[in-house]
Amino acid sequence: MLSIGIDISKKKVDVAVYNGTDYVFRTYENSVKGAKEMIKEVKKMKSNEGSGKEGKSRIKKQESGDRKQKEAKSELYFVMEATGTYHLTYANTLHEKEYNAYVINPLIIKRYGEEKLRRAKTDKADAKLIAEFGYHNIINTVSNVDSGSPGSLPVSPYLFKPNSKTSIKIKLMLRAIDQLYVLKNRNTNHMEALKQYKKGYSKEPIEIFKSLNKGIDEKIKKLEKEIKKLIMNTEYKEIYKRVTSIPGIGKRTGSALIGYFDTFDNFENAKQIAAYIGLNPGVKQSGKSVKKKGKISRIGNSYLRKLFYMDALSASRFNTQCKALSERLSLKGKDKHQIFTAVGHKLLRQAFAVVKYERVYDPTY
Repeated sequence: MLSIGIDISKKKVDVAVYNGTDYVFRTYENSVKGAKEMIKEVKKMKSNEGSGKEGKSRIKKQESGDRKQKEAKSELYFVMEATGTYHLTYANTLHEKEYNAYVINPLIIKRYGEEKLRRAKTDKADAKLIAEFGYHNIINTVSNVDSGSPGSLPVSPYLFKPNSKTSIKIKLMLRAIDQLYVLKNRNTNHMEALKQYKKGYSKEPIEIFKSLNKGIDEKIKKLEKEIKKLIMNTEYKEIYKRVTSIPGIGKRTGSALIGYFDTFDNFENAKQIAAYIGLNPGVKQSGKSVKKKGKISRIGNSYLRKLFYMDALSASRFNTQCKALSERLSLKGKDKHQIFTAVGHKLLRQAFAVVKYERVYDPTY
């Protein structure tokens, strides 16, 4: 088994190949060409592990037939951090070539390094750390879970599986809409500042910002229509209908769930989704002296967290289960922020259930 730690930056990629004892380091460009070159060299390293006749015989057998090739691929574990969008080139290329690609939250790698009292912080040292994490925390886990199915892709919460093209398009358009709203708010703030001056001074600049905002509104409407068209003309139509039938979940959140999570195939339960978004509470308690109220972790996707928080305002009034939860927490003396966060979490669990298990929303469930 080889663990290949991949430290990714915008233009280059540092790679550490680890077999449990020794390391081999390489550097490639962050491109499809670089990813393919890495795969080619790692395959050679794996083949060269058997130096004697016995090793050559084993390698020869591995190269005969599709089943043997899959077994050889299953012995290579490519591990990388989720670095915005920079990791996608390598992750997608590895997935297309049917290799095991694992994408890890950078915070997990950071904590792992702290446990090992790591001192060095270089690209090479990062690749080495990622390779060690893969060898000790992924290979061992996957070997135990998937030992009965040789040649198959291992089961792991970190295993990379890309969303569909439609889902990715929806996600990117939603991001564009979000940024357009940011620009619109910025322009509105400029106009408010300009209104403090006399009209003779500020009239023309204000008209310019008004015109810009009008154009932004048109672009937002165009993107929203395109998103709806993509959903209604694909297999996501029924998913969208089920999700938006939940009182409190609006059109944008329904679209966002499809864009970011597809059909939730990469998640086993709602708890994992809550952790991804950052709607799960964090507890601080130590002995008798430290015992603080639990707050949301905020380690996650802020855009989705904001959507669910806003939807919770409506769900607290019109969603039967969420309304009951809101009233119960209010009687316990919880503040509005805590209540709406909990209601947002409840909404997320409802959405996960209707999508993952193909259920219809039942207000009396």
